[in-house]
Amino acid sequence: MVDFEMFRPILEAEILNKDKDKRGAKPYDLILLLKMSYLQEIHNLSYKQTEKQCIDRFSFREFLDIDNLKDIPDANSLWNFHQKLEKTDVIRQIFDKFHSLLEEEGVILNEGKIVDATIITVPKKHKKDKNDAKHNTIDNDEDDKKIKENTPSWTKKHGKSYFGFKNHIKIDAKSKFIDTYEVTTASTHDSKALEKLLEKSDIGQKLYADSAYVGQPIKKLLDAYGMKSFILAKGYRNKPLRLAQKITNRLRSKTRVRVEHIFGFMENSMSGKHRRVQNIKAIKRRVGLMNLCYNMFRYEQVKRLKLLAV
Repeated sequence: MVDFEMFRPILEAEILNKDKDKRGAKPYDLILLLKMSYLQEIHNLSYKQTEKQCIDRFSFREFLDIDNLKDIPDANSLWNFHQKLEKTDVIRQIFDKFHSLLEEEGVILNEGKIVDATIITVPKKHKKDKNDAKHNTIDNDEDDKKIKENTPSWTKKHGKSYFGFKNHIKIDAKSKFIDTYEVTTASTHDSKALEKLLEKSDIGQKLYADSAYVGQPIKKLLDAYGMKSFILAKGYRNKPLRLAQKITNRLRSKTRVRVEHIFGFMENSMSGKHRRVQNIKAIKRRVGLMNLCYNMFRYEQVKRLKLLAV
């Protein structure tokens, strides 16, 4: 369903042409490594596990279009490929390239947008390392802020503590495709990423969101984009929701809940949202791939339904 060759110009421009080290054996094909990364992401595998599964599974080799086991990249080659990805914004460009295909095919309907965030957990830190020591002795406020933005943090949800990052997404309400995404630490409030999620194409549309996005700054931002707020009303102490607000919330939730279908798919069909990395560049690559993989899955579903309808 998806022609991965459309991503070759981006990969060659950002990786092949910028790779000054021409020594050693001929590098593996970039599309092959990208496809291998796709398999790694949807099954949430380590580098060694990805290599092993590509050797063991015929379905993996069929997807990679490989007959000879000697042609399968090893774990180190895949890791080196990812290191190069993290030095640029290749994954973001690939995500945008695929999204432009969705727009060309008319599956992005632009009949309302939904925003929400989900927590991406990472392994917990048990010992203080050198970076922690540096963080504790730093005096510069700007450097201190930068460190906090680039390291995983703790947050609470429904009384349970989580350690990691957040995947903020804006989706097309009708088609359930992810339009844009932003990665922050877990302690960042959901509403803080909204400004980076909105685009010119959102002007004049409805915006659905939960009560975490209630507030005057959000109202000003939506006014600037000419967007209609369909954000759920929020109750406060000594000021509970009125009956009319509860009814309105229930009606709006029928549309807003569609974003939860995406998070549920990532959790149940893409082997969960826990990732074994803590570096901000690595987590941005993994989250970008996760969002891209979801869009590809959704694209296959939409195309298949259209074919069945014919």
